[in-house]
Amino acid sequence: MLTCLLKKQLVLLGIIGFITIIQSANAVRRDELSEIRSELFATLKYHDLKPSPNMSISLDADEWGLMKPPTNQENLDLYKKQQEEEIKMFVIFGYPGAGKGTFSEILQERGYKHLSTGDILREEVRLKTSIGVKYKKEIESSSSLLPEEIIQEVVLKKLVALLQTEEKVVLDGFPKTLEQAQHLDHLFKTHSLHKNVKFVYLDVPLEIASERIIGRRTCSSCGKLYNLITAKPINPDMCDVCQHPLIQRSCDNEQDFQKRIVLFNQTVKKVIDFYETQGILLRINFDISLEHLKKCLSVQHL
Repeated sequence: MLTCLLKKQLVLLGIIGFITIIQSANAVRRDELSEIRSELFATLKYHDLKPSPNMSISLDADEWGLMKPPTNQENLDLYKKQQEEEIKMFVIFGYPGAGKGTFSEILQERGYKHLSTGDILREEVRLKTSIGVKYKKEIESSSSLLPEEIIQEVVLKKLVALLQTEEKVVLDGFPKTLEQAQHLDHLFKTHSLHKNVKFVYLDVPLEIASERIIGRRTCSSCGKLYNLITAKPINPDMCDVCQHPLIQRSCDNEQDFQKRIVLFNQTVKKVIDFYETQGILLRINFDISLEHLKKCLSVQHL
């Protein structure tokens, strides 16, 4: 019965954000989920052409925010045409703990390269580069902005390299300022990407984001994300993928979380408002109960 429901109703970004559906739903086969994932992207492209591109999708635990493909023939033809087009880049925003890592993992399944500002800067610290050594404290706490020239040097350089190879990208953690948004806009114009970019804001209440952050664990080797409440590893304290130890980032605590929220409201909020004013931001309500997330999270457990 669940399989039938899934075929009839496409979960717009509930599937993208929490594609595993329900771990106990053995009736949903992998090939059927693959079909749903493919149709999802076409639905996403089609509805972006509607008169009001800014959308707010509700994904609460009891009644998913559902969006069906168009039914009349004219719009259906347009919908099918969009299946041939491809979103080259997702630019995602959200509080720490909003679900950006999970969102990115799903897109990686479809061939997108995850470009995370945080991961790039933490790698600078790990390699003890001049930037990593000088800004180690700021990078590890994630509670202050680095100078614009540093971000441009380490982040934009990697993004440009990916765009030159025509890689599909999910961009996480950039832009954080209006100046960075202007640099990104220039890149899109240079690479003719404006029609192939999707800006997405993952919206969750602060208390839920805080719970997710405090329970978050990361593989010390491959970077796979887990959560002690919603996405537990099979073996405690060990990565399911590469069997390396799990760690808690030094900034994944309540005190640093509150500092990051202050910074978010002072900077990233302006960028979100900027894209929303242009009518190009897709706002997704990820206010899903932790009990529901226990059933719906973590792709590797399908």
